[in-house]
Amino acid sequence: MNEISLRVRVRRLIIGAIAMLFFAIVFLPALTRSCDKLEYMAQVLEEDNIDPSRYYYTDIEAVGDANHEISNTLRYMPHGPGPVPGMAQGQ
Repeated sequence: MNEISLRVRVRRLIIGAIAMLFFAIVFLPALTRSCDKLEYMAQVLEEDNIDPSRYYYTDIEAVGDANHEISNTLRYMPHGPGPVPGMAQGQ
């Protein structure tokens, strides 16, 4: 097996880190500024002090409403014609 030298591996690591930083610091903000909808979303997130990296917000009222709607959609999913799964005949 051909082993790659430490120097080459470190160089690749540094190039990869620089590429990721460039993507996050230069490319993504430029992409956001180039699209009106993305720019509006970024502005709303900033004005409302919402951190989009958070996985789940429990202190925002819209999250509770969305959770309720999703639960109802999953619970009362339309099944089309025929018997409903999990229900006995005649119920």
